[in-house]
Amino acid sequence: MKNYILSLRCCGASNCCICQYEIDDMDYLKQDIEVDEIAFVYWLVKKEFDVKTVIPELVKFEIESKFWFFKEM
Repeated sequence: MKNYILSLRCCGASNCCICQYEIDDMDYLKQDIEVDEIAFVYWLVKKEFDVKTVIPELVKFEIESKFWFFKEM
């Protein structure tokens, strides 16, 4: 598995240093922003092109739990 470098401000202050953390694939993909992005793209591809895509098993539950939101749109 490839690990990602996640850059965050330690305390949130504008003059605070930026710390970097190594994060593995599963933790990276399970971030809320990534789950939302994958769910939206899945929904959009299905709606616009009527094509089903494969959702990675390690985040399938989190992605499917977001589908109700897009069905309302």
